[in-house]
Amino acid sequence: MKLLLQNKNIKHIGYLFLESAYKYINISLPSKDIHLKISFQLVRIFYSYSLIVFYTKQTIGDHRKRLPSAKKLIKEAVNLFVCLKNLNDEPIYKHKFILYNFLKQLMIYKNIFLEWKEDDKKQLAQNITINYWELEIVKYGNFDCASRKLQIIEDMIAKQKEMIHDLNFLGSDCQEIFNTYVPFEHIYHFKTVNKSLLYMIYWNKMMEEITEEKPYNLTKIKYFMECLKTKICDILQICQLKVELKEFIFSQMTEYFDIDFICSMINNDVYKVKEAKLFINFLFKILLYLDTPYNDKGNKNVNDKLNECFECIQKKNIPLIFKIIECWILIVEHIIPIFNSLYELVYLYLKQNKED
Repeated sequence: MKLLLQNKNIKHIGYLFLESAYKYINISLPSKDIHLKISFQLVRIFYSYSLIVFYTKQTIGDHRKRLPSAKKLIKEAVNLFVCLKNLNDEPIYKHKFILYNFLKQLMIYKNIFLEWKEDDKKQLAQNITINYWELEIVKYGNFDCASRKLQIIEDMIAKQKEMIHDLNFLGSDCQEIFNTYVPFEHIYHFKTVNKSLLYMIYWNKMMEEITEEKPYNLTKIKYFMECLKTKICDILQICQLKVELKEFIFSQMTEYFDIDFICSMINNDVYKVKEAKLFINFLFKILLYLDTPYNDKGNKNVNDKLNECFECIQKKNIPLIFKIIECWILIVEHIIPIFNSLYELVYLYLKQNKED
């Protein structure tokens, strides 16, 4: 079937059929409902309905793992098949309206197909990313002998390079999925691994990526800052605070979350532990406004503890970039979870009040 659909003559026949049908309907039943650009891409999408209707499992996969868009695609593929069957079964005087319905259904099918294709691509990128990290975990495993360990690690690195190549081929949005994937936040993706091991592997990997060359690859630090900024903004949107206080916090955030400027400072070695301390103290100041008073003491203890840790980092005899990364490791491990929990708490509280 696949070879048949790739045949140039069959594609050409499909093109002529769609072009003729579209021209005929535009002349005989002009409508603003149908907008189709007749192309060989559309022909390929049109022919794909046969694979989806007659070879569903092979094309879409097992029904237990199907995306919502895949289920919609199957439904619309069947509808398209029914339209074509009606063309063959019904008398010719009805064909005008059947063709109209067919083209309208083809437009629906095309949109769902493109949505499914994008979702499927992202799911593939996610699976590749998870497999990449599973191989990374294997590299930290126990091996019978040193020579065997060396061979396995070399094999793992080769496979990981292939995965990165595949991700690059899928496009920049799939690369973004890989770059922003934080494995210890998705521990359920992995079969047998503990969170502390994933923390260690991830931070080691992040250290290597960032410090490989200048300018530093600060993608992950940018991602964490964006996550924090988004979460705080979301909380402020749903939190019942005075307008003046909200405006004050937003104005402060403009300074503390100037992400591109901060990354520029890091690359020029002028962002130091002192700036990181100011940043976390600002975050805990926000918590005083947003979090429940019951948590104030616990938040203050975390704040004090982190300040002590930052002081220890400051005294270390290591390059500045390593100090900054260590500071951010602590921010991710101890501060981001507080804001995540706070958002969930505020959201549930407001949801409960609406229901009451």
